[in-house]
Amino acid sequence: MFAFAYNHQHARAPVLHSAPGANNGAAELMEELLVWLDPYFVLPYRIVGQPEAAYFIGTATLALMTALVGIATLRMAQRMHRKRLKQLQDDMRHYHELSESALQNSGKEAFKAVNRQGHEAFGYYFSLSNALFVASLWPVPIVLAWMKLRFGLISPELPFSLPLFGNQPSMVFWFILFYIPLRMFSNKTITRWQLRRGWAQAQTQDLGAQGSPAVAQTEGRAEAENQTGTPKVDKP
Repeated sequence: MFAFAYNHQHARAPVLHSAPGANNGAAELMEELLVWLDPYFVLPYRIVGQPEAAYFIGTATLALMTALVGIATLRMAQRMHRKRLKQLQDDMRHYHELSESALQNSGKEAFKAVNRQGHEAFGYYFSLSNALFVASLWPVPIVLAWMKLRFGLISPELPFSLPLFGNQPSMVFWFILFYIPLRMFSNKTITRWQLRRGWAQAQTQDLGAQGSPAVAQTEGRAEAENQTGTPKVDKP
């Protein structure tokens, strides 16, 4: 089905050649980084001996790792900007309520003024959210640079031709083909796990809060019984 001539067992480490006029310092730094990462990135490609299967398994594994690192980066960035994001959400909610009230009581002019402020708050929120998402994509160019230097133009050849890609799509096509669904699935799975964990913690706290009065009541009853059972001693 495929024509793929990559010998992954005897592949050499990638060598980076800087272009004329390029920043040699940045190129050397990137070369050192890719060479250092090469023994780790190439491991998934050596799981099986069949070249096509090794290419797909290795690329899918790198795509999954990249997606997980990107999700962790996004969550960390959202946590750092949590106050700002919450403020913008509150502003959007506030202006939305004001716009509805203005439309019913103050007329269209007041509604347009308040609605304009709501759109501005939404624009700030949308821009910040997109900036955080784009920042979470930082591992993608590193992985693609390594794949380009390791494999070059070598990729599985299809028995049919795809529009815009032909019968031998580049490594970018295969990486993105794995990366997008894996990131969506990983993000949904992590979100569900966090919701279940939060729900379990809330249930535990509720049970603890309900159990505390009962324990206090039991201790109070035992203390009262002890005081009642203590015999009184008359003074001589």
